[in-house]
Amino acid sequence: MPLTIPEAAREPLVQELTRFAASMPDPETRALYQRLLEAAAAGEIDETLDEALGRFLEVALQTGRIRHQHGPHEEKMLRALFHQTQRGRQILSAVQQANQALRALEGHTLRELTFTPQNPGTYRLTLATDQVRLTLEISAQGVWVENLTVG
Repeated sequence: MPLTIPEAAREPLVQELTRFAASMPDPETRALYQRLLEAAAAGEIDETLDEALGRFLEVALQTGRIRHQHGPHEEKMLRALFHQTQRGRQILSAVQQANQALRALEGHTLRELTFTPQNPGTYRLTLATDQVRLTLEISAQGVWVENLTVG
């Protein structure tokens, strides 16, 4: 099913994709992002371009470029669009799972709450009560339940 680009999101998306596609040194990659640019300008992204759109938006949003160049309203629109891509849906699903795991701690007294570094940019958050131990991994790729032990 194609992803429809809202009218208000098209202009900032097309502007950023134009710059991005032109900056690609590899001809194949440039052609891919040129196809994505044309699809965005037309207002519909098909499944074959979903991954490229997700990668592009992830980088553009993480760097703050969208907000800096276009403002917070456009950033919000393009973040919503990112969450409709496969990558965005994966992140939302992982966050839902983390929130569901955190609910296991409701009503319990925290006994331990620690952050530990893993790889650069990746951290583990451990929360423990007398009955539950939850470890979350947090990185630029999202939040993931590493371990949940009850009992």
